[in-house]
Amino acid sequence: MTGAAAGSRGRRAKPGTPKGLWGFTAGAAAFAVFGAVLLVEAALFAGRAERAEATVAGIGEKKTCVRNAGKSSSEKYTCYPVDYRFTTRAGRTVEFTERRSEDKLPDVGDRAPVRYDPARPAADIRFETSFLSRYGYPAAALAAGLAGACTGIVLLRRYRKAETTRPPAPS
Repeated sequence: MTGAAAGSRGRRAKPGTPKGLWGFTAGAAAFAVFGAVLLVEAALFAGRAERAEATVAGIGEKKTCVRNAGKSSSEKYTCYPVDYRFTTRAGRTVEFTERRSEDKLPDVGDRAPVRYDPARPAADIRFETSFLSRYGYPAAALAAGLAGACTGIVLLRRYRKAETTRPPAPS
């Protein structure tokens, strides 16, 4: 036999404190920080971004693409490279390519609203999305992380308080 059943003495949590509560609290706090970073980044981009109307300039030949490449959940699907073109306020023409699946394939000449960073228009282009898509997911990550971290802190304080108010064990 191995482990606790064999009577081995390994590292144990303090009596009365659940073993994974510290990890849960730290993980939730990290998730809150992640959400905050995403939220700030989205707000900063929205503040400096300019809008443009991109036009589908062409659709490339069918390819086999892989979602989640290198992971056990990877899957192959058919995709097409879709070439878009737009003109910045400064008059510069910018082209970019996006892979699209067969069921979401636009037609040549279709228009799509985009936002771009005027300092680097070819490097940072995003399709115009709803307010919820832009800020909702980062805000949800921030809220869930804060709720988890607060819950963990409250539970840790309760366990610590229970340890200090517990009468000593009889000898």
